[in-house]
Amino acid sequence: MIAFAGIGVGLPLATVGGMSLIGMMTENVWIRLLVPLVVLVLLPLVIADRLLPNDPDTQRRPGLVRDVISATWAVIALGFVAAAGPFTGGPLHAEAKRLDASGWTRAAWVGRWMAGPEPTPATSADPPSDDVVATQAIEPDPIGDNPAAGDPASTKVDDAASTKPSDTKPEDEVEGATKPPDAKVDAKVDAKVDAKPREYSPAELFAAYAPAVVSIKLEHRGFTGGGTGFFIDAEGTIATNHHVIEDATAVRVKLFDGTEFDRVELLVSDPVVDLALLRIDPSALPKPPAPTLLGDSESVQVGEPVSVIGNPLGLDHTLTNGLVSARRVYEGERYIQMSAPISPGNSGGPVFDRFGEVIGVSVAGMVGGQNLNLAVPVSQLSAMIAAEYPNRRSFGASSW
Repeated sequence: MIAFAGIGVGLPLATVGGMSLIGMMTENVWIRLLVPLVVLVLLPLVIADRLLPNDPDTQRRPGLVRDVISATWAVIALGFVAAAGPFTGGPLHAEAKRLDASGWTRAAWVGRWMAGPEPTPATSADPPSDDVVATQAIEPDPIGDNPAAGDPASTKVDDAASTKPSDTKPEDEVEGATKPPDAKVDAKVDAKVDAKPREYSPAELFAAYAPAVVSIKLEHRGFTGGGTGFFIDAEGTIATNHHVIEDATAVRVKLFDGTEFDRVELLVSDPVVDLALLRIDPSALPKPPAPTLLGDSESVQVGEPVSVIGNPLGLDHTLTNGLVSARRVYEGERYIQMSAPISPGNSGGPVFDRFGEVIGVSVAGMVGGQNLNLAVPVSQLSAMIAAEYPNRRSFGASSW
């Protein structure tokens, strides 16, 4: 029984571990799979052959080959797990992402389990790693303690470029710009200063913005995968994660009402911040999409409520909520840590504050933790938005 358990558990763990090493040299999924399998078959057979007696008259122990195979696979698997932190953690996380992109979600889960959890909060003495490939501890973001200080490399959402309709007004409506001050103008200014933005309950937020969230399906080397995206303007521009569409040969976008589009363009993609912008033909839409409003992620405070809409495990338009748990800096990039639950398929989905504005983009969850999830601050997304995208390209189909 123990031998069979070693085979049943050791083989998949050792195979994924081997794929993570081969994946450092090639992206081809079949090479990454077949090379470790060949090694895992031949190596225990060679060892068993050395242990078998050469004298034909000597009685051989029953089950020796089986036990050698089981022990070899178990030792290799344990080696990958034991070395996950300092040595194999990074390759295993990278392999998990490649397996996710190929649609092998169960194998990807095995890889993440072997690699260990995402780095724990900075109070931990030795934070492990997770979906975001990590070899060092995450430090608290100074912005979390002093939002006004900011990060010199960060790009704050400019009020003049905000997508909120109320932010842009004709010049002749700006108080005091062309009119002398009077009582009516002063009253309007006082009213605006005292006015507070509307707060949404999770149910109200879902009703207002769920139609702006889309499901993304992709093909990659014969395999399928999926994620989430959301409209950021009325021209068909969709934001998502870079890893959702990385190396995709075909992409299909499904709207809230079930309408699907297979003519999708990649406008721009940044693997460093793990964000991408797509676009579908706006003329093919039954009506202009109601876009989300991009907020100010630099002013987000720990403890604020957040809501997430996405497609976890293919369950379209699922709403979850939680709190901003922390601000994190990891390998030079900033993240919002939140307790709102996310799962594979949520990647690329919007994270809303209580005012209905997008403050982040769901990107990763910490395997082995409880509601320890990460989002890319929306300021990183705002920095990618441009008037023109000279390097835009299609996913196999012709552009419109």
